[in-house]
Amino acid sequence: MEKLLTEQSSRESLLLPERSRLFYIGLPKTGTTAMQTTVSSKRETLLAAGVRYPGVGMNHRLAIAALMGKRIGWDGAVPPEKHWNSMMSEVEADQSNRIWISHEFACEAGDASVERFASNLGEPIHVVITLRNYASTLASVWQQSKKIGNAQPFEAWLQRVLDPSSTKTSSSVPDSIGNQGGIVERWASIVGKQNVTVILVDKSRPKLLGHSFEDLLGLPRDFLSTQSGGFTSNRSMSLPEAELLQRLNTQIKGKNVSWTDHRNLIQRGAVKSLLTNRVPGEDEDRILVPDWAAEVAAARGHEVADRIEASGVRVVGNLETLHESSRSIRGSQPAVDSVPMDAAVEAMMGLFTAALKHDVSTSKSDVKVSDNSLPAVRAAANFTTHDLIKALKIRLTHKVRTGRSKPTS
Repeated sequence: MEKLLTEQSSRESLLLPERSRLFYIGLPKTGTTAMQTTVSSKRETLLAAGVRYPGVGMNHRLAIAALMGKRIGWDGAVPPEKHWNSMMSEVEADQSNRIWISHEFACEAGDASVERFASNLGEPIHVVITLRNYASTLASVWQQSKKIGNAQPFEAWLQRVLDPSSTKTSSSVPDSIGNQGGIVERWASIVGKQNVTVILVDKSRPKLLGHSFEDLLGLPRDFLSTQSGGFTSNRSMSLPEAELLQRLNTQIKGKNVSWTDHRNLIQRGAVKSLLTNRVPGEDEDRILVPDWAAEVAAARGHEVADRIEASGVRVVGNLETLHESSRSIRGSQPAVDSVPMDAAVEAMMGLFTAALKHDVSTSKSDVKVSDNSLPAVRAAANFTTHDLIKALKIRLTHKVRTGRSKPTS
């Protein structure tokens, strides 16, 4: 199932017509954040090279949600259509460059929304869908759900998303997990199979994603080289980091915490600090799917690969990566009853920074620990996950109720 693998065939076969509207819809956890970060940081040089990435933000999340009528967050509203209209005004005013629009919300679009996207974007439109090994996607998507407030344990979540009956209703399982083959078929049927490219993301070929977009858009080789690490690349969490967020979300659930407060304090505070400033230790357990889930995922990956091949869309990479065996664990993940000291500190620092609305981090050379604080530092090394969650919960609740940060004792 290997397609378009040689340098020569890739550069000759993938180039889109001039003034094409490339619509990169994800799926989530397939390199989208790293690619969007890279592209947005090179907006001016990208335009000079003949490609417009409209707007000023990292991606086109608000515009795409507006056209879909999609609410953002558990208590959020649908963004006003002015976001889409503003983006399209910029797109339509450009009569010479190729256009690049991107956010993963679009992969959840139903038939009506896909038709609306196609009608609004006009021709020539080209849709790019990125996929990766099915089993590894499960762990990554669950981790991502921790960042946005999901309190469901991993195995319970796996039971739900891998239940065959769950995949029949998009409300219970996102299309990005439950219906990947259907996503490709839906877009191919509406915009035409010749206007859809599927890229198979493969860790053994880290440059494939960037090179594919360069070939699609006629960009120089390695123009889109991405930098790994941190929040922008959406790195994987270790098991202790995920457990910290898991228990925090469990405590927050039902406490009348708004989506905005969770986004600002947890996602952009605690989580961002963890992923940007910390590298998990070699001895920290990673999040692996259990054997039973790996078997189901492999079978699901075979099905997705077969449906994509039958759809007739253009494929870059090897469809077999969707169902190749991946690391799994016999039985269940080990229980986590404590977290590394530096992980707890980074989460707290991020939360404080977000609550205070200014960076409270200090370089190591400037750190001065008073004699009075040393007992607390030593004691913190023995904090359990429960202790740390309790401390975070107290400060978050105080912030939500009073609008002020709780003073330290």
